[in-house]
Amino acid sequence: MSKHDLSPLFGACLVFDLDGTLVDTAPDIISSLNHCLMDDGLSALDGQTCRHLIGKGVRDLIMRAYSQSGKTPAEAAIFPLVERFMVHYRAHISDNSKPFERAETVLTELKNAGAVLSICTNKPHDLACLLIKNLGWDGYFSSLLGADAVDHKKPSAQHLWECVKRAKGNKDKTIMIGDSITDYETGRNANVPVILFSHGYSDLDLDSLNAEALIDHYDDLIPSLLRVITAEPLVMMKKDD
Repeated sequence: MSKHDLSPLFGACLVFDLDGTLVDTAPDIISSLNHCLMDDGLSALDGQTCRHLIGKGVRDLIMRAYSQSGKTPAEAAIFPLVERFMVHYRAHISDNSKPFERAETVLTELKNAGAVLSICTNKPHDLACLLIKNLGWDGYFSSLLGADAVDHKKPSAQHLWECVKRAKGNKDKTIMIGDSITDYETGRNANVPVILFSHGYSDLDLDSLNAEALIDHYDDLIPSLLRVITAEPLVMMKKDD
């Protein structure tokens, strides 16, 4: 049982990023990336070195990784590399990917408190669904939309609002929860509060962003949500409003 009064969270629509926010997916992503690199005769990248490459899509990941390895693939070679990555990653998507510590416990508390949970991710939609299924998390989220399930992906506000719509969430009680500047910009573009985790894959100092909260652990999420949601007004006002 939570030590906090969670009643203010009833009806709140909490929109989570996936990779680096809910789940540490870096081990399996990097394994599939190194599979591609080594197939091309390049050296594997150190996991810690390339964690920050994650989060902007597979094509960007491959281009940046190849650049670090001293080789830039020809334009015609990029699609086959993406396909090779996807085949390997789909087969190994949950080999070593784990929810961040206490994430599942906190999701259960939020769900039991009557919060509406959603996932807004730039991961391909089918892979996001597969990962959530493999983790046994199907019952937690009222909606999940990957990058290719919407016309305009994050940081477009359209992606977030489509998640809220499909979850039947309250637009006036929505919070974006992520780990990167993409998530921050998504929240700002939608004019909703943003909570960021420091444990993700950002290559930017998140302290430089003006998020409503920057936290290190899931134990900090509920207190931060309560502070944000009990402040008035919850929905951010546009500068020209």
